Amino acid sequence: HHLLEVVLRVQLMKMLTWDFGIKTGFRRNTGKVGKHFQETLSTTDWDLLLATYASAEKRATWHSLFNMCSLFRDRAHYVAQFFQFKFPEEDDARVYAYLRYLHEGTIDDL
Repeated sequence: HHLLEVVLRVQLMKMLTWDFGIKTGFRRNTGKVGKHFQETLSTTDWDLLLATYASAEKRATWHSLFNMCSLFRDRAHYVAQFFQFKFPEEDDARVYAYLRYLHEGTIDDL
């Protein structure tokens, strides 16, 4: 749970900040801890962001992790396209497959 919040969330918030910047022409601040993200995220992405916050329960932590992956991937595609970068599809697929493998070894159903 610590890695989810301290390591992964930091990267997710950076990506959401880039997304916010693109959508606002880099003229606005995201606010403390991204309080203005809701203004530029779709309802689906906002709900997904909220779903990245988990209780300490193992099942909830896995849900949060996979929600983070999904939201990060979606916004990273958008940011990469905007800046004309190539999104590393193969790396993303390998990391996600490995996370699924780890998950399958810890609890039966998600």
